[in-house]
Amino acid sequence: MKDRKPNKFLIIGMLLCSTTLCLNRFFYLPDFVEGLGLGIGIGLEFFGLFTLNHELKLRTWKKNLFKKIFHTLKVN
Repeated sequence: MKDRKPNKFLIIGMLLCSTTLCLNRFFYLPDFVEGLGLGIGIGLEFFGLFTLNHELKLRTWKKNLFKKIFHTLKVN
């Protein structure tokens, strides 16, 4: 079995959810801010769990995207 460490998406998601819940417990947060914090946090947690099992080539995808954008800007 692989030794899997939590990645940055999972850590940021857990930190965002816990911060939102703690702030809501001690201070009044509007429902929109609370929902936004929890929604983004849970989304990051799911994305982090997905990337633990699947290899994502996000960095190379972004580089290729920027190369295409800059190439089209130079041509025009």
